[in-house]
Amino acid sequence: MNRLKRFQRAYEESVAHINEASSRNDEYGEFVKWMLETESDPYIWLPRSYAVMMEDATRFSTLIGLIHHAFYDDGDIEMVKIDTMPRIFFDWRHEDGFRERCLSDTLCRDDVDLVVLDVSLKEFSELVDSYYLDKTKKAFVQDAARYGIEFAKKHYSSNYVFYDDSWVDTLAGRIEKTHNRLKAVGVI
Repeated sequence: MNRLKRFQRAYEESVAHINEASSRNDEYGEFVKWMLETESDPYIWLPRSYAVMMEDATRFSTLIGLIHHAFYDDGDIEMVKIDTMPRIFFDWRHEDGFRERCLSDTLCRDDVDLVVLDVSLKEFSELVDSYYLDKTKKAFVQDAARYGIEFAKKHYSSNYVFYDDSWVDTLAGRIEKTHNRLKAVGVI
């Protein structure tokens, strides 16, 4: 069989696996559905070597297989918060060097708070989405302050499903404060 046919077969098998996993009526199935639908940047909540697996069907299928194995077979998965950032690590919290391995995959300082979370997959996904929304709003404030509200509205409405025009009003004070600060230091 030539390589292209093997690629096609692997792709079809991966998509079938993803569909089967996401159609499960349990916590794992709901988490896989969330992984397929979330706008949150996987590089926020997964180690880099795993986040890249969100980019195509065959690697995604492998990733959800790893998650299933970790949750149901060996337990080598932990959900943590590094300061306010929720993350998944394929490691056991009581293993020597756990903290160092968690921090080595991030750009964090050594003095950050690392808290192991005892939450469900659903609660974890909600933490991730909330964190990403907050980060996106902060970026919106920066862009609106620097490039103008119309630029920010156009950019965020076309690139972020969860963008809401109400951000202009609810974040107006932060936008103005940031604009004035940037102006004072000569950035704009």
